[in-house]
Amino acid sequence: MATEIRVNRLKGLIDQHGLGVGQVAYRTSISAAHIYRILAGERPNPSAAILGALAQALDTTTDYLLGLTDNPLPSAESAALRSQLEYELLQEFRKLEDLEDKRYALAQLRLHVRHSGPHMPRIIGNEPQQSDDESIT
Repeated sequence: MATEIRVNRLKGLIDQHGLGVGQVAYRTSISAAHIYRILAGERPNPSAAILGALAQALDTTTDYLLGLTDNPLPSAESAALRSQLEYELLQEFRKLEDLEDKRYALAQLRLHVRHSGPHMPRIIGNEPQQSDDESIT
């Protein structure tokens, strides 16, 4: 079935990136046990959030993991946006002159990365996207 994750592709990407399941779990905020179940074929239909987190952590697309395309690379537009955001992040970091400010900023970024994952709101521009269950007051 086309909606089932292609385990061989997932395993191949994990190997290609030189990662262990624990590292993928850390990058995605998905438990290692759940990833092992996916790899064992016990969870062939992970949620869209889990599928998206796996694709993002392995620099691929959900379509590739599902077998809907044979191209494992994200679109050029997606890669260009990622490059632009990385450039902007580096430019802002370089504006910090004090070494302690740089250490603090790096620690904050690491903390955010450690706790981000499929459950975190994605930010577009400067405003977080509003989820469906949030109301405007």
